[in-house]
Amino acid sequence: MGKRYQSLIPTIILYLATFQALAQTAWLDLQRQNPDLQLQTFESANLTVTVLNTQTVTAAPRGTVIILPDQQQHAFSPHLINTLRLHLPNAGWNLIILPAPDTLPDQAAEQRLQLQKTQLSQRWQLIQQQGNLRPPVIAIAQGEVAAVLRALLSEDLTNQPAAMISLGAYLSDYEQHKQTLSEYASVSMPFLELITAHDHPYAMATIEQRISLAIQTNNPLYRQRFFADAHHNASMQQWFTNEILGWLKTNGF
Repeated sequence: MGKRYQSLIPTIILYLATFQALAQTAWLDLQRQNPDLQLQTFESANLTVTVLNTQTVTAAPRGTVIILPDQQQHAFSPHLINTLRLHLPNAGWNLIILPAPDTLPDQAAEQRLQLQKTQLSQRWQLIQQQGNLRPPVIAIAQGEVAAVLRALLSEDLTNQPAAMISLGAYLSDYEQHKQTLSEYASVSMPFLELITAHDHPYAMATIEQRISLAIQTNNPLYRQRFFADAHHNASMQQWFTNEILGWLKTNGF
């Protein structure tokens, strides 16, 4: 670990503590507006994460879906997450929705990505250890969080999900974003990647390369769909939800 990175640690700890408090306040605001929200807090020596924990209404749960929103998104976000929140429990899935990732201080792209990985890995492991999750566990990640989680799956992430669904994945540094492309199709678990014309420009900019990689690898576990005319209206979001549920059933979940 370099001296420059070490010098950032006290600042980063302060940032994380501040934004954990902000995330807790945001959840409480949502709960005041929606008193039936089932919130659960997980704690370790240096981490506190409050999540939305909704149990399925069916007698025999299919498993657990963990939703990881992108920056500035939340359980009631109109960009698909709210629709998934309303429909996944009715379809037989226990549901956990994490808060958006904590904002990190400005730094070089490589250090930023490493800190994003560390933060996401710590949250993931805490939920796995304390969440009493019913298997199989499916991850649905959005935006930059999806790209970071995909990178972790190529490394040493323990307690990996049984499958992953990626929504408009991108990295904010374009060079890093391009470098991750080769990893997307070479997966060893069922992996569904959904991209729409309304996602981040970086996700859109590399759509042709992603399609080519999907063809070249011919990996039956990887499926990618691009929707040029997708809109974030109610009917389209319901269609996306049905697409996800259909894909899960096709893969035996």
